Amino acid sequence: MGAGRTIPWLSQQTGIALHVLQKQLATQLDFTVTDLAEIADALSIDVARLLPRSAET
Repeated sequence: MGAGRTIPWLSQQTGIALHVLQKQLATQLDFTVTDLAEIADALSIDVARLLPRSAET
């Protein structure tokens, strides 16, 4: 994540419970659209950067 940003930091910034975020990152739980928006906001990036690229591009 870089720049001192850790999973606990991201959990705190987004309001996603740490145990939930850990499961999401381990692909044991799906992210919601809201989760992705919160993560993008916390990281100051466009939410599109969190989505897989289309195979058609």
